[in-house]
Amino acid sequence: MSDPVVQVIDEKNQKIVYTVRIKGRSYRPKVFAEGTYTVKIGEPGTNNMKTIKNLKAAAENNSVLKIELEN
Repeated sequence: MSDPVVQVIDEKNQKIVYTVRIKGRSYRPKVFAEGTYTVKIGEPGTNNMKTIKNLKAAAENNSVLKIELEN
């Protein structure tokens, strides 16, 4: 899927940090504090959404997570 919506949620307080529609197929979400986050990716209002929980944010993090979405 090209140009999906990415939503980042702070698991500490369940508040949405931000929601953006990205250009393309690759994105590295940025957050403003270390902690644990949930990231939702896909097309809202459809079954083509993925939710990834318990993602740890840190000052130095070069991990790559590949998510496959249907076109």
